[in-house]
Amino acid sequence: MYSNEEIGIVTDPIEIRSYEPATGALLWSAPKGDADTEIAIARAGFGAWAGRAVANRAETLRRFGNVIRVRHAALTDLLARETGKPLWAAHEEVDAALAKVELSIAAYGSRTGAQRFDGNLGVRMAVRHKPHGILGVLGAHSFPLLQPLQHILPALIAGNNIVLKPSEKTPLTALATQALFEKALARFGDAPTGLSQLLFGRREVGEQIAAD
Repeated sequence: MYSNEEIGIVTDPIEIRSYEPATGALLWSAPKGDADTEIAIARAGFGAWAGRAVANRAETLRRFGNVIRVRHAALTDLLARETGKPLWAAHEEVDAALAKVELSIAAYGSRTGAQRFDGNLGVRMAVRHKPHGILGVLGAHSFPLLQPLQHILPALIAGNNIVLKPSEKTPLTALATQALFEKALARFGDAPTGLSQLLFGRREVGEQIAAD
């Protein structure tokens, strides 16, 4: 008789594991995260990032893009191994993620400029933009790099903090991306606490984020 482990059935609800589809090899494993803890850390740290000038936030994202560019080959290889994509498809996804950095910065600039209006009887009105606070992002296993960044980058440039729950099938790509982002932040020497929290888990963890 074979054990559950030997035939590939994972019954442990605590541990998250990433397997290479092409070989079945275990790439990485970690305990399931706690949604309440990660959300609380993000909430406690909210404000430091939002208080920075937009130009500073944009420069941080550009540095993040530069770090990805330097690690392009390694990130492409990891993405291909964890998703089972051919290398050319993984390469295209990394390229698209890089392009999204400048697209997000340009979109913020074009959509959120302060506007002033003169109304009747001398009334003056103004439209300004503020961050929402803490945003939860649920990652997809099919595009574990690009799909989350399509939400995360615009949210960050707007001054929000993030809690990302990647797909339980592709957590390692999210972990690598988080490490690259932290490297970009470290170049400023004063990385905000709780800016981007990573939460590993399955469906129930995603439901916790959605219900918060």
